[in-house]
Parts: sequence; structure tokens; C-alpha cells
Amino acid sequence: MNFPVLPPEINSVLMYSGAGSSPLLAAAAAWDGLAEELGSAAVSFGQVTSGLTAGVWQGAAAAAMAAAAA
Repeated sequence: MNFPVLPPEINSVLMYSGAGSSPLLAAAAAWDGLAEELGSAAVSFGQVTSGLTAGVWQGAAAAAMAAAAA
């Protein structure tokens, strides 16, 4: 949309008859949900990798994986 070429009264009508803040709030809620899921996945990944290297998986390959995952 090229607002400078439209008269001010048209721009005003377009702004006030738009969707409002609902789409922005919905997008923010979706991003919050995604952030929670990513945080949970990061915690789970950390637990799995530290559990592997602290337990049954030892040696150079385990150390390389732990370094790559850090």
C-alpha cells in the first residue's frame, strides 16, 4: 500500500476499518507458544546428551558429540 499517494481521508478510513490488533495479538500468542516448545526441546536435548555422556557412552566420540552439542 502506498499511503503517500492517497488522500488523508482515505488513509484514515483504511486504518480505522482494518483488522485491529487481533491478528497481532494472535501472532504474539503463537510466538510465545513456539518459544515455550523450543525451550522444552532444548531442556530435553540437554538432558539426553548429558545422560549419554555421563552414563553408557564414553570415549572420544562421546566427547566430540558433547562438544558439538554445547
